[in-house]
Amino acid sequence: MGSALHLARGVARRAERAIVTLRAREETNPEVLRYINRLSDLLFVVARVANRRAGVVETAANFSSRNKNNAKAQGRKGAKRDRR
Repeated sequence: MGSALHLARGVARRAERAIVTLRAREETNPEVLRYINRLSDLLFVVARVANRRAGVVETAANFSSRNKNNAKAQGRKGAKRDRR
């Protein structure tokens, strides 16, 4: 059940990105973007609750190791990009 909810959240996030793109081209109701954002937040929380109730262990994403690997690949040891 949790995985289906996570997939639904992914669909909501894609819709959110499409709405942002559309807003760049034409006027839209700002409530639409706010609604779809809250929907994706709700789906995330409900998926986590469903997984917890089902005894599914979720692992948190660790993006810090990915950033360190990118910095090393670019010849920097975890240094932030120079933004001059």
